[in-house]
Amino acid sequence: GAALVFGNMPLLRVLIANATLGFSWVLLQALFVFFVTYALGLQDWLGFLLVCLIVGGLLFLPIWVKLSQSWHKHGAMQVSMITGAATLLLLLFLPEGNVVLAAAAFLLVGANSSALEFLPRAMMADVCDHDHVQSGSERMALYYSLLQLSSKIAAGFTLFLALTVLGAVGFDPEIGSDNSAGAIRNLRYLIVGLPALAYACVVIMLIGYPISRERQHTMRAEIEKRERLALGTQ
Repeated sequence: GAALVFGNMPLLRVLIANATLGFSWVLLQALFVFFVTYALGLQDWLGFLLVCLIVGGLLFLPIWVKLSQSWHKHGAMQVSMITGAATLLLLLFLPEGNVVLAAAAFLLVGANSSALEFLPRAMMADVCDHDHVQSGSERMALYYSLLQLSSKIAAGFTLFLALTVLGAVGFDPEIGSDNSAGAIRNLRYLIVGLPALAYACVVIMLIGYPISRERQHTMRAEIEKRERLALGTQ
Protein backbone atom coordinates (compact mmCIF):
# COMPACT_ATOMS: atom_id res chain seq x y z
CA GLY A 1 0.00 0.00 0.00
CA ALA A 2 0.87 3.69 0.06
CA ALA A 3 2.35 3.43 3.55
CA LEU A 4 4.87 0.83 2.40
CA VAL A 5 5.76 2.85 -0.70
CA PHE A 6 6.24 6.17 1.09
CA GLY A 7 7.86 4.51 4.06
CA ASN A 8 10.64 3.46 1.69
CA MET A 9 13.32 6.01 2.59
CA PRO A 10 15.68 5.17 -0.31
CA LEU A 11 12.74 5.80 -2.66
CA LEU A 12 12.00 9.17 -1.11
CA ARG A 13 15.65 10.20 -1.28
CA VAL A 14 15.89 9.30 -4.96
CA LEU A 15 12.63 11.10 -5.78
CA ILE A 16 13.69 14.28 -3.97
CA ALA A 17 17.18 14.13 -5.49
CA ASN A 18 15.72 13.62 -8.97
CA ALA A 19 13.35 16.56 -8.55
CA THR A 20 16.22 18.73 -7.32
CA LEU A 21 18.35 17.75 -10.31
CA GLY A 22 15.42 18.38 -12.64
CA PHE A 23 15.11 21.86 -11.15
CA SER A 24 18.81 22.57 -11.73
CA TRP A 25 18.87 21.43 -15.35
CA VAL A 26 15.57 23.04 -16.39
CA LEU A 27 16.70 26.29 -14.76
CA LEU A 28 19.96 26.22 -16.69
CA GLN A 29 18.04 25.61 -19.93
CA ALA A 30 15.55 28.38 -19.12
CA LEU A 31 18.32 30.91 -18.56
CA PHE A 32 20.59 29.64 -21.35
CA VAL A 33 19.24 31.89 -24.13
CA PHE A 34 19.37 35.02 -21.94
CA PHE A 35 22.85 34.18 -20.69
CA VAL A 36 24.36 33.47 -24.11
CA THR A 37 22.63 36.45 -25.73
CA TYR A 38 23.09 39.19 -23.14
CA ALA A 39 25.94 38.08 -20.85
CA LEU A 40 28.15 36.60 -23.57
CA GLY A 41 26.93 38.53 -26.62
CA LEU A 42 26.91 35.33 -28.70
CA GLN A 43 23.31 35.31 -29.92
CA ASP A 44 24.45 34.27 -33.40
CA TRP A 45 26.01 31.14 -31.88
CA LEU A 46 23.05 29.99 -29.76
CA GLY A 47 22.40 26.82 -31.75
CA PHE A 48 26.06 25.85 -31.83
CA LEU A 49 26.51 26.34 -28.08
CA LEU A 50 23.35 24.34 -27.37
CA VAL A 51 24.82 21.50 -29.46
CA CYS A 52 28.00 21.72 -27.35
CA LEU A 53 25.87 21.30 -24.24
CA ILE A 54 24.24 18.17 -25.68
CA VAL A 55 27.45 16.69 -27.09
CA GLY A 56 29.15 17.10 -23.71
CA GLY A 57 26.49 14.87 -22.17
CA LEU A 58 26.88 12.22 -24.86
CA LEU A 59 30.66 12.17 -24.59
CA PHE A 60 30.66 11.71 -20.82
CA LEU A 61 27.79 9.21 -20.56
CA PRO A 62 30.12 6.16 -20.77
CA ILE A 63 32.12 7.56 -17.85
CA TRP A 64 29.04 7.81 -15.62
CA VAL A 65 27.90 4.34 -16.66
CA LYS A 66 31.32 2.85 -15.87
CA LEU A 67 31.56 4.66 -12.55
CA SER A 68 28.09 3.48 -11.48
CA GLN A 69 29.00 -0.11 -12.35
CA SER A 70 32.32 -0.12 -10.53
CA TRP A 71 31.34 1.88 -7.44
CA HIS A 72 28.31 2.85 -5.33
CA LYS A 73 25.71 4.50 -7.54
CA HIS A 74 25.00 7.21 -4.98
CA GLY A 75 28.76 7.82 -4.79
CA ALA A 76 28.84 8.27 -8.56
CA MET A 77 25.96 10.70 -8.21
CA GLN A 78 27.85 12.71 -5.58
CA VAL A 79 30.95 12.83 -7.78
CA SER A 80 28.86 14.06 -10.70
CA MET A 81 27.33 16.78 -8.52
CA ILE A 82 30.73 18.01 -7.34
CA THR A 83 32.18 18.05 -10.86
CA GLY A 84 28.99 19.66 -12.16
CA ALA A 85 29.23 22.49 -9.63
CA ALA A 86 32.91 22.97 -10.44
CA THR A 87 32.29 23.24 -14.19
CA LEU A 88 29.43 25.68 -13.65
CA LEU A 89 31.92 28.05 -12.04
CA LEU A 90 33.56 28.40 -15.46
CA LEU A 91 30.53 30.39 -16.60
CA LEU A 92 31.35 33.11 -14.09
CA PHE A 93 34.61 33.89 -15.87
CA LEU A 94 33.65 33.53 -19.55
CA PRO A 95 34.58 36.72 -21.41
CA GLU A 96 32.04 38.35 -23.68
CA GLY A 97 32.26 37.48 -27.36
CA ASN A 98 34.65 34.50 -27.15
CA VAL A 99 32.86 31.58 -28.81
CA VAL A 100 35.79 29.16 -28.47
CA LEU A 101 35.97 29.46 -24.68
CA ALA A 102 32.17 29.40 -24.45
CA ALA A 103 32.02 26.18 -26.49
CA ALA A 104 34.64 24.52 -24.29
CA ALA A 105 32.81 25.60 -21.14
CA PHE A 106 29.44 24.33 -22.34
CA LEU A 107 30.95 21.00 -23.37
CA LEU A 108 32.12 20.58 -19.76
CA VAL A 109 28.86 21.84 -18.26
CA GLY A 110 26.94 19.48 -20.54
CA ALA A 111 29.03 16.55 -19.32
CA ASN A 112 26.88 16.48 -16.21
CA SER A 113 23.59 16.37 -18.11
CA SER A 114 23.90 12.66 -18.88
CA ALA A 115 24.59 11.96 -15.21
CA LEU A 116 21.38 13.78 -14.29
CA GLU A 117 19.42 11.55 -16.66
CA PHE A 118 21.14 8.21 -16.13
CA LEU A 119 22.10 7.99 -12.45
CA PRO A 120 18.68 8.59 -10.83
CA ARG A 121 17.23 5.84 -13.03
CA ALA A 122 20.10 3.50 -12.17
CA MET A 123 19.54 4.19 -8.49
CA MET A 124 15.79 3.60 -8.87
CA ALA A 125 16.51 0.09 -10.14
CA ASP A 126 18.19 -0.63 -6.80
CA VAL A 127 15.26 0.95 -4.94
CA CYS A 128 12.93 -1.46 -6.77
CA ASP A 129 15.08 -4.39 -5.63
CA HIS A 130 15.04 -3.02 -2.07
CA ASP A 131 11.25 -2.89 -2.12
CA HIS A 132 11.03 -6.34 -3.70
CA VAL A 133 13.13 -7.88 -0.94
CA GLN A 134 11.11 -6.16 1.77
CA SER A 135 7.61 -6.64 0.39
CA GLY A 136 7.92 -9.62 -1.95
CA SER A 137 6.10 -7.56 -4.60
CA GLU A 138 7.29 -6.14 -7.91
CA ARG A 139 6.43 -2.43 -8.19
CA MET A 140 8.95 -1.28 -10.78
CA ALA A 141 6.35 0.36 -13.04
CA LEU A 142 4.95 2.36 -10.12
CA TYR A 143 8.36 3.51 -8.93
CA TYR A 144 9.55 4.63 -12.36
CA SER A 145 6.24 6.45 -12.85
CA LEU A 146 6.89 8.31 -9.59
CA LEU A 147 10.39 9.16 -10.83
CA GLN A 148 8.98 10.60 -14.05
CA LEU A 149 6.33 12.50 -12.09
CA SER A 150 8.97 14.08 -9.86
CA SER A 151 10.79 15.33 -12.98
CA LYS A 152 7.62 16.86 -14.44
CA ILE A 153 6.68 18.58 -11.18
CA ALA A 154 10.19 20.03 -10.90
CA ALA A 155 10.12 21.25 -14.52
CA GLY A 156 6.78 23.02 -14.10
CA PHE A 157 7.85 24.67 -10.86
CA THR A 158 11.21 25.75 -12.28
CA LEU A 159 9.79 27.47 -15.37
CA PHE A 160 7.57 29.58 -13.12
CA LEU A 161 10.40 30.27 -10.67
CA ALA A 162 12.93 31.26 -13.36
CA LEU A 163 11.00 34.30 -14.51
CA THR A 164 10.17 35.26 -10.92
CA VAL A 165 13.82 35.12 -9.86
CA LEU A 166 14.96 37.06 -12.94
CA GLY A 167 12.62 39.86 -11.96
CA ALA A 168 13.83 39.74 -8.37
CA VAL A 169 17.44 40.37 -9.44
CA GLY A 170 16.48 43.20 -11.78
CA PHE A 171 16.74 41.46 -15.16
CA ASP A 172 13.86 42.11 -17.57
CA PRO A 173 13.83 39.72 -20.58
CA GLU A 174 11.60 42.13 -22.53
CA ILE A 175 14.21 44.89 -22.70
CA GLY A 176 17.10 42.53 -23.43
CA SER A 177 20.39 44.34 -23.93
CA ASP A 178 18.98 47.48 -22.33
CA ASN A 179 19.24 45.80 -18.93
CA SER A 180 21.82 47.37 -16.64
CA ALA A 181 25.30 45.87 -16.30
CA GLY A 182 24.39 44.88 -12.76
CA ALA A 183 21.28 42.99 -13.91
CA ILE A 184 23.27 41.09 -16.54
CA ARG A 185 25.91 40.28 -13.94
CA ASN A 186 23.16 38.95 -11.66
CA LEU A 187 21.96 36.75 -14.53
CA ARG A 188 25.44 35.22 -14.62
CA TYR A 189 25.32 34.57 -10.87
CA LEU A 190 21.88 32.96 -11.17
CA ILE A 191 22.78 30.47 -13.90
CA VAL A 192 25.73 29.33 -11.79
CA GLY A 193 24.57 29.77 -8.21
CA LEU A 194 21.13 28.13 -8.13
CA PRO A 195 22.10 24.91 -9.99
CA ALA A 196 25.30 24.65 -7.91
CA LEU A 197 23.22 25.02 -4.73
CA ALA A 198 20.90 22.25 -5.96
CA TYR A 199 23.91 20.00 -6.61
CA ALA A 200 25.21 20.66 -3.09
CA CYS A 201 21.82 19.72 -1.62
CA VAL A 202 21.90 16.40 -3.49
CA VAL A 203 25.43 15.61 -2.26
CA ILE A 204 24.31 16.18 1.33
CA MET A 205 21.04 14.31 0.80
CA LEU A 206 22.89 11.17 -0.30
CA ILE A 207 25.27 11.02 2.66
CA GLY A 208 24.56 7.74 4.43
CA TYR A 209 22.43 6.39 1.56
CA PRO A 210 21.75 2.77 2.58
CA ILE A 211 21.97 0.93 -0.77
CA SER A 212 25.67 0.39 -1.35
CA ARG A 213 27.14 -1.66 -4.19
CA GLU A 214 27.57 -4.61 -1.80
CA ARG A 215 23.99 -4.28 -0.53
CA GLN A 216 22.69 -4.23 -4.10
CA HIS A 217 24.53 -7.48 -4.91
CA THR A 218 23.08 -9.09 -1.77
CA MET A 219 19.55 -8.01 -2.71
CA ARG A 220 19.88 -9.35 -6.27
CA ALA A 221 21.12 -12.69 -4.92
CA GLU A 222 18.12 -12.86 -2.57
CA ILE A 223 15.66 -12.04 -5.36
CA GLU A 224 17.20 -14.62 -7.71
CA LYS A 225 17.07 -17.23 -4.92
CA ARG A 226 13.36 -16.56 -4.38
CA GLU A 227 12.71 -16.79 -8.11
CA ARG A 228 14.48 -20.16 -8.31
CA LEU A 229 12.47 -21.46 -5.36
CA ALA A 230 9.23 -20.22 -6.95
CA LEU A 231 10.06 -21.96 -10.22
CA GLY A 232 10.95 -25.15 -8.34
CA THR A 233 7.53 -25.33 -6.71
CA GLN A 234 5.62 -25.02 -9.96
